Amino acid sequence: GVHVPRKNIEGLLDAFALALKQAPDAQLVLVGPTHDLGYATTLHERAIKLNLSNNVNFVGHVENNRLIEEMQRSRVVALFSHEETAPTVLAQAMALGKPIVATNVGGIPEMVKDGINGFLVEPQAIQDFAERLALLVRSPDLCQHMGAAGAAFAHQHFAPNAVAQRTVEAYRLVTNPSIPV
Repeated sequence: GVHVPRKNIEGLLDAFALALKQAPDAQLVLVGPTHDLGYATTLHERAIKLNLSNNVNFVGHVENNRLIEEMQRSRVVALFSHEETAPTVLAQAMALGKPIVATNVGGIPEMVKDGINGFLVEPQAIQDFAERLALLVRSPDLCQHMGAAGAAFAHQHFAPNAVAQRTVEAYRLVTNPSIPV
């Protein structure tokens, strides 16, 4: 997604700096465009101030294939937004078997089941976010377990046949509520 203040990239950088104390070899790859040059400067300056220059890569806008490649290489997908709806990037990450660390806002709790396919934290809980990131970076088995749960969830909820079936059921309910779904 586009790097805008509501995505809280600054908070993600702060949390990542804390996570590095427990997982010093971790790398943070930030994918997505920043259309506001001032905000881009703020993010880069924050990374420098937190001494993250060797551990953060601002990739920018990428095509879908490159996004998938970046997610496949990752251990975890993180989203520290102040507000969201139902982020496509989380559905993509789950479909690829990646655990999620995200904020408990908007539609995210409908996608991420805390402790099952990822972790949820409150939007301002930088320390909690950092601890969950570090835990997953240090725990390949936990990543694999949560990633498998996420992949199963994605298949059940986001696969084309599943979406089509729920859409038909919704239309059936609206057009004739007396027919059981």
